[in-house]
Amino acid sequence: MKCNNRSAVLSGAQSKLTVMGSTVISHLLAEKKALTKQSLLDLLNTYFETVHSEDLTMQFDPNTPNLKLYCLSYILALPKISPDFVDECWSSVFKRLFENDSLGDMFLFERDKRWSMVRTITGNVESVFEIFPSWLYKVVFDRGGMFMKHAIDVSIILDAMAHNPRLELHYLMPSGDKSIIDSLRPSFEQLDLEPSSIELVDWVISILGNTSSPRRVENLKIPLFLLQLVTLKENTPSTAVDTFVQLITKLQRPAAATDGSSHLDDGIRYVVLNLVAAAENKWPGIFQTILERIFSKAIAMHIANSKGSVNVEKILANLAMLFEESKYDQTLSRPGFKAFQTYIAHHWRQVLLLFVNHPSMECRALGYRVLRHSKLWDEIVVDQIDPTTIAKLLTDAWFRHMKSRYLYSDKPEEASVLDELENLIIQCYQSLSLAKAILSATLDSILGGALEIFPNVDFNALQRDKMGFLQKIQDMSFGDAVNSGEVRSSLSVIEVGQRRPPQFLVTPEYLREPQDKIYIDNIERTARLFYKHQELPNFPSKNTQAIGFHIFSHLSSKWPSSMTSMEAYDDALPKNIPNDRDIVIGNTFKDYPVLFLILDKCSSVARFPVTDIIRSILVYFIAFWHIPQVIQAPTALKFATQLEETIRLIMLLKEMLPSSLVYIQPFCNR
Repeated sequence: MKCNNRSAVLSGAQSKLTVMGSTVISHLLAEKKALTKQSLLDLLNTYFETVHSEDLTMQFDPNTPNLKLYCLSYILALPKISPDFVDECWSSVFKRLFENDSLGDMFLFERDKRWSMVRTITGNVESVFEIFPSWLYKVVFDRGGMFMKHAIDVSIILDAMAHNPRLELHYLMPSGDKSIIDSLRPSFEQLDLEPSSIELVDWVISILGNTSSPRRVENLKIPLFLLQLVTLKENTPSTAVDTFVQLITKLQRPAAATDGSSHLDDGIRYVVLNLVAAAENKWPGIFQTILERIFSKAIAMHIANSKGSVNVEKILANLAMLFEESKYDQTLSRPGFKAFQTYIAHHWRQVLLLFVNHPSMECRALGYRVLRHSKLWDEIVVDQIDPTTIAKLLTDAWFRHMKSRYLYSDKPEEASVLDELENLIIQCYQSLSLAKAILSATLDSILGGALEIFPNVDFNALQRDKMGFLQKIQDMSFGDAVNSGEVRSSLSVIEVGQRRPPQFLVTPEYLREPQDKIYIDNIERTARLFYKHQELPNFPSKNTQAIGFHIFSHLSSKWPSSMTSMEAYDDALPKNIPNDRDIVIGNTFKDYPVLFLILDKCSSVARFPVTDIIRSILVYFIAFWHIPQVIQAPTALKFATQLEETIRLIMLLKEMLPSSLVYIQPFCNR
């Protein structure tokens, strides 16, 4: 079959041959459509057998016809011979070429081997690879040709080839603000185009989620343009809504940060948020509808079965990434953010319930990140978010997770949940009313013993379950010593066989048992909720002072108000305490060591008279260490928590005490 690659025209005989070929194909298509269409696919398969064959000893001889050499040129001539036939076969041929990078294989084969030949109008025989640019210009980019109605598929092919690292065709894509799409845009928008032969959204998702070869933003113009073209051409927003729902529910980002993950996130934001801007411009308020559909789908997945947790995690991860503030210039608006913030403000309870008790730790962490990125504290309005209600839910979630850590502390993702929840709570302090509500609820939980509620489990048994087989064998050799009581922790202050509660003993570390480490970390994390906001950049100093004052005024409201003369203390101490207030305050600090950390970190900025509180604690601990059973204990470590608290009390008093009494400071530094 002859192919035109010159400005010459077909001779009479050549024209008749072309017409005859077109007539035959049209007749076969009408009579045996399926068989005729399959013949073209069979021809392609035969060609690719040659491409993938290692035996290419056949040499070209113009005097010895070999139809295999002209297989590709015949296929390239079909759009001119029988456009209707190609149109019928288009989808099948496109998929055969696109899938498994067959088109890339073809390009490399022809470029390196110069295998396929074409006989030109003038009778010369040339390599198909040499005349291919001319074929593209005259056939593919012919504005009146059949290829233009399949412009979406053509664009997908061009994009795939230009960004295929095997082909080294990057130079074909103009850099900067120019793109091959820019020149074709007017034609695309005017034509009644056929839909893509493959699922367009899935194709874009495969590009955005390609971790092996992540694209930069400037290389995503064709995918973005095609999505805009397909979603915005409709008169109703239903297609656009479906497209967004697919994007946000299907996009798969890497579980851990990698060298290319930043480019992946930048690319996803570029495509999705630019698409949001275009859709909002045509249908104002559409992103609110999209969010409703997405969260409805997430809730349905959550209710239906636990396997849906992966999809819920994916949705939360994508929304959190899209509106991550640190990735944006503060002077620029983020398309869709206001709709996102408004949706969370109106539906925060449903969103919270979606993940707060979810079995997946990753899902919980991502959920808290979504709430943080929504900046819901900016929407603290009585009609939308009641500070007391959200404070109660957040603090309940905090202390519930504190308790569960004794069972799941070996899971690395459990710490990420607390990290995300802590960051959310701290950011909420930018609303003073919400800050006061959260801190009040947290203090109430602390004073209710929330940190001192321990699950009724055998921690040693848990550790043995996690222990390797070899370690168990080694430990068995010490069984007699353990049973005889010769090998015992110095912190064992209860009868053998009983389980003691966790203790607050920060140093020395080698004396700590597994439950102690969890308890200490819970205390330190909870204490950070009261002062970490001071580290936030540009956090208003007046809010810091107001928060500090609120902490101690709320605490003081729990204690009785009474006055006692100094003479009464002289008469009562060290064995008795003359003031009920001192007893209540001292007991409170003894039972809840987290209060020492709060007092230490917050008193300097609170502008609240904490001297009376410190005095009450001092009076209480003087009396405590003179209790007969305490004096008679073989070691102060029997009361490890109170020992730690006394050390911290001395550090609070160090400005008022002689240096000899505060020499323990190096021991206490942590």
